[in-house]
Amino acid sequence: MSPFSLSFLSLLFGLWFLNVFEFTFSFGLIATALPFSWVVGVSLYSKLLPMDIQGYGQGVRRSMESLAAIIGPLWSGTLSDTDPNYYLFFTLPSFLLLFVLILLLASFKRLKIII
Repeated sequence: MSPFSLSFLSLLFGLWFLNVFEFTFSFGLIATALPFSWVVGVSLYSKLLPMDIQGYGQGVRRSMESLAAIIGPLWSGTLSDTDPNYYLFFTLPSFLLLFVLILLLASFKRLKIII
């Protein structure tokens, strides 16, 4: 289980019971896991993209990360205030995590190992 899914589950239960410790724990997991995921994403993109479009691809990747960092809290904050059913908080990120896992496994064949 990845740090993101662990932090999401603890954040889900932290919002459910309004427990400050679980919210702080989940925020700590997210804060420690983000730098590692960014470095892995940059290195994987640099290995998979052709040399002539690497700058464009890295720009698109970084802009999507920034857009997700802006829209994600707005979406979850609005949804948690209007809908007491928290199943959407669990299912949508779970499907996105599964999609990213499938893409990661599919990209291993194209990965070039340079020693």
